[in-house]
Amino acid sequence: MKYSFLMLSLFSITSHFTFSMEHTPKTDEQLLTDFHNAIEEKYGQPLFAWVGPAFFEVDPLYIVTAATYPQPLSKDFITKLCNKNSYFKYTLEHFIDLARRNLRGVTIDTLEAIFDASLPQKPEWRINKLPRALKKYVMDEAYNTLRNQYTLKLSGHTDTILDADICEAQHLLVTCSRDKTFRLWDLQSAKSIYIFHENDCIHRVKFNHDGSQLITVTNYNDNSNIIKIWNTTPPTCANSFKHTGTIDTLQFSSPCNILETYTLDPQPQLTIFSTDNPPSIITHIEELPYTVKKTDTHRNNNKRYSVYEFNYDCYESGDPTIQVIKKDCRPFYITLQAIQNTPDYPEKNLRTSKLLEKFPECENEKIILELEKKFPINKLITNS
Repeated sequence: MKYSFLMLSLFSITSHFTFSMEHTPKTDEQLLTDFHNAIEEKYGQPLFAWVGPAFFEVDPLYIVTAATYPQPLSKDFITKLCNKNSYFKYTLEHFIDLARRNLRGVTIDTLEAIFDASLPQKPEWRINKLPRALKKYVMDEAYNTLRNQYTLKLSGHTDTILDADICEAQHLLVTCSRDKTFRLWDLQSAKSIYIFHENDCIHRVKFNHDGSQLITVTNYNDNSNIIKIWNTTPPTCANSFKHTGTIDTLQFSSPCNILETYTLDPQPQLTIFSTDNPPSIITHIEELPYTVKKTDTHRNNNKRYSVYEFNYDCYESGDPTIQVIKKDCRPFYITLQAIQNTPDYPEKNLRTSKLLEKFPECENEKIILELEKKFPINKLITNS
């Protein structure tokens, strides 16, 4: 009886929104006020306060009601409404928790739906009653609570690593070592794809903005150096030239192949080059102020990457094995979890799924290996 009365009230608030809609677009502040007042009018009554927020958390109509205006609800708007109205916030948090349960219990058969909010969700099917914008919101919020990363261990150098740089746009890593080589690595396959042999040690390496070129620097004891420009596809030396001073730091200051080099010896200097063919000096500044020297002449290891993180401990330890952390690999771990959560042979064949095409080679290989352990192909053929 009580439940029927509450359901009737929920439908009445839906009617309130439906019949009071205006065709003139409203500002976010006006909509926030309208939503808040309508929710408080219906759910702020003593009877609803007595029932408590737990009732609203189990009824998807409550959130559906708040999305019946013709204007789409943005993530920013939803966040503001949560901050303004506790009833709405409690309900939304409940659905986010349902989405987390689907993530934890994901199987191979539900894996595709986990990555696509437009598909029916299960086993927590109540998420499907949400309007699409809110459904995607709660699934994204659940997904964003995950924290997964792994470390790629790259072996090949035989002596201490001296410098490294990452081009995230192309998933490339370049390293130079005391073994008088510098290597180009593919971070998607976790393999060395090219080895450059030199007569002397390379001390500094740096990619240009798109990874099509890289710069190497060899410093000599007489305060001179050789700068070389290399093409990465195909791997060839495009140009080389000499410069004065021991280059401590080099960096590209813009997408236009403008290279900045900072030297400490014999005195602090800044030289700006154009790396176009032929290379040329644009600006040379001697006797840099101390503040510039302090902040700008530093090792490349101060660089921050969004997708990867280079482990610079090898500089100090002398370990020639490079370790690169991939900071966000949630789809990979969700897929491995789906394999572990699937008790029997699934209806969907993950081996032929288009989902695997989205993973880099090293992750794809690991997924196939886990599939073979859990669901051997020969057993699958026998069972069929």
